[in-house]
Amino acid sequence: MKKILSYLWPYWKTILIVIVFIVAQSFSELFLPRLMSQIVDIGIANNDLNYVTNRSFIMVLIAILAIFSAILVAYFNTRLGTLAVTKLRSDVFEKIQQFSAQELDQFTPSSLITRSTNDIQQIQMMYTMMLRILISAPLMAAGGFILMATQESSLSWIFLILVPVVMVFIIGIFTYAKPKFEKIQTLVDSINQTARQLLSGVRVIRAFNAQESQSNQFIGYASDLKKENIQLNDVMSLINPFFNIVLNGSTILIMFVATPLIADLTLPVGSMMAFIQYTMQVMFAFIMLSFVFVFYPRAVVSARRISEVLNADIQIKESNQTVPFTDQDISIRFENVGFSYADAKEKVLCQISLTFPANKKTAIIGSTGSGKSTLVRLLPRFFDPIEGNIYFNNINIKSLKLDDLRQLIGYVPQKASLFSGTIRFNLTLNNPTVTEDDILKSIDMAQATSIISEKESGLDSDLTQKGANLSGGQKQRLAIARALAKKPRILIFDDSFSALDAMTDRLVRNSLKDLKHTTQIIVSQKISSIIDCDQIIVLDNGKIVGIGQHEQLLKENVVYREIALSQNILEVA
Repeated sequence: MKKILSYLWPYWKTILIVIVFIVAQSFSELFLPRLMSQIVDIGIANNDLNYVTNRSFIMVLIAILAIFSAILVAYFNTRLGTLAVTKLRSDVFEKIQQFSAQELDQFTPSSLITRSTNDIQQIQMMYTMMLRILISAPLMAAGGFILMATQESSLSWIFLILVPVVMVFIIGIFTYAKPKFEKIQTLVDSINQTARQLLSGVRVIRAFNAQESQSNQFIGYASDLKKENIQLNDVMSLINPFFNIVLNGSTILIMFVATPLIADLTLPVGSMMAFIQYTMQVMFAFIMLSFVFVFYPRAVVSARRISEVLNADIQIKESNQTVPFTDQDISIRFENVGFSYADAKEKVLCQISLTFPANKKTAIIGSTGSGKSTLVRLLPRFFDPIEGNIYFNNINIKSLKLDDLRQLIGYVPQKASLFSGTIRFNLTLNNPTVTEDDILKSIDMAQATSIISEKESGLDSDLTQKGANLSGGQKQRLAIARALAKKPRILIFDDSFSALDAMTDRLVRNSLKDLKHTTQIIVSQKISSIIDCDQIIVLDNGKIVGIGQHEQLLKENVVYREIALSQNILEVA
C-alpha cells in the first residue's frame, strides 16, 4: 500500500490546496448551526431585527464559502486522483512491457488486463475518496462533538452512546468485506481468462460442437461471482438503513430528552436545534468513514495486486555495464547452452554448442518439440538460458543493452501478429529509422506488392485488430516485410513460411539471397524451404544430432533422412 500511496507525493501542492479547502468547508459547515441557534435564542427571542439581519448575512457569507470550498475540493481532488492514477497506469504498463514470457506466464494476460483496468479503477476511487473523507470526517466529528459539548453539555451523553454503536457496526462491515473483495477480484480474473480463451478459440469450440460445455464453464464462474457479489451487497445494503435509524433515532432521543428542559426554561430552543444539527454532522462524518471502510478492503486488495506487478522481479535484465555493438557482420556462437521452462522437470535444450556464420543462411530443422523455436527465442532474449552463454562476435549478448540487441534482430514468428492501424504503421511500428524506400523494398522482397495494390488507400489502408481482414498468407508476408524493413543484422524466420504457398515461398527465399550483411536463421518443418541453406542444424529432443548441408545430411544423418523421406524428398546418389 505504501508504494501505491507514494504516487500521491509528487502532487503535494495539490494535496495542500485540497486540505486547505476541506478545512475551510468543514469549519464553515460547523459554525452554521451555532449562528442559527444564536439567531433563534438571541435575535428572535429578544425581537432584535438588526441582530437577526447581521447574523443572517454572516450565515449567507459562510454558506457561500462552504459551497465555493466544496466545488474547489471536488475539482482539485478529482484532478489529484486522475494525475496519480495516470502515472500509476503508465508505470504498470511500462513494467508489463519489460516482462519476459516467464512473467507473462506467471501473471497470465487476463490477470494483467484486470490489474491494469479494474484494480487501478479501485485505486482511483480510493485516491479521490480517501483524502477528502479522511480529513473532513475527523474534523466534522471532533469539531461537532466539541461544539456540541460547549453548546449544551447536558445532552452530550447521547453522543457517547451513539459512537460505540456506530464503530462496532463499521468494524463488523470491514471484517466481513475484506475477504469477500479478495475472492471477487480472483473470480474476475477467472472470468476474464475464460472469456479470452473462449473467444480466441471460438472456431475450435464450434468445430467440436463444445459450445454447451464451454458455456457451462463460463456460467459457473459467473454464478460464483454473482453469489459473492449478492452476499457482499446484502451486507452493504444494511449501511444506509442502519445510519438512517441512528440519525432519526438520535433526533427523537434528543427531542425526548430536551423537551422537559425547554419546558423548564433551562435549555433554549435554538440550542436544541443546533445540538440536533451537530449530531447529524457527526453521524454524517461516521457515514463517510464507513464508506472508506467499505471501499478500503477492495482498494487494499487491488493495491496488493498492482504492487505484485510493480515489484515483480524481471528475469531478463540488462547488465550494469553494457557495451556498445557496432559490428556490421555478426556471427553467433552458442556455448554449452541449456534451457528449461519454469516448473518443467526436463530441459528443452541440452548442451547446445554451435556457430551461425556471419552473412550466411542457417536452417534449423527437427521433429515437433525438439526445441527449434526455443533456441531462436534465446537470441532476442525472450528467455535467458539456464546454463551456457550466447555470443555475438565474442561479445556476450547479456552485455548488450536490450534495445540495441533487439534492434539488430528482425524476428518473424510462426503466427503473424498485426495490430489495428494502417499497413504503414504495422511495417514501421513507429520506428523512425525506417524510411519510405525501406518499406517499398521490404514489401517487394516479401512478395506483398499485390496486397498493397489491391487496397484503395495503399500503405495507408486500415487493418483490423490482429489483421482479421487479411488471409493467413497475406498476414505472414506483411510480417516478413516488417522484419525486413528495419534492415536487421540478424534475420530470424521461426517457421514463417508455413502459411505461404510453394511458389511464394520460393520467390521470397530467392529475394532473400540479395540481402547483404545479414545472418539469416530459418526454422522450418519443410526441407523444401531450407534445401539451399549454407548450413542445416538437425535437432532431436533438445540436442544437436547433425550439422551440414542438405546432400551431406541425406547421406549421413538418420533423423534428417527420415524427415526427408516423410516429405518425399529423394535421396541423392
